[in-house]
Amino acid sequence: MKGRSLTSADVFDFLLLLPTGKRPCTVVLDNVNIHTSRFIRQRRRQLRKRGVRLFFLPVYSPELNEVEPVFGVVKSYEMPRRSYPTLAELLAAVRSGFMSYRNRLRKK
Repeated sequence: MKGRSLTSADVFDFLLLLPTGKRPCTVVLDNVNIHTSRFIRQRRRQLRKRGVRLFFLPVYSPELNEVEPVFGVVKSYEMPRRSYPTLAELLAAVRSGFMSYRNRLRKK
């Protein structure tokens, strides 16, 4: 994944990895283009059959997405680097960023 942005196909592949069981798994998404693309819309039925349902927030509603302020802090302060050579390094940085953020909250 070096040097490229995420695509709708990446989002779809991730959604297919979500665990499903007796209850449906509802995924709340904002309206960024990779979430609302034709690619994703055409595959919603396939996801629903697997027990994954997509719920889209209203067009502009950061106040409804409670995790948005947390992501903003983690991205801006805990993960100042903008790109990572491998997916493994990106995941490690995300985990580290959230752990650092959590530790800062505990100190308050």
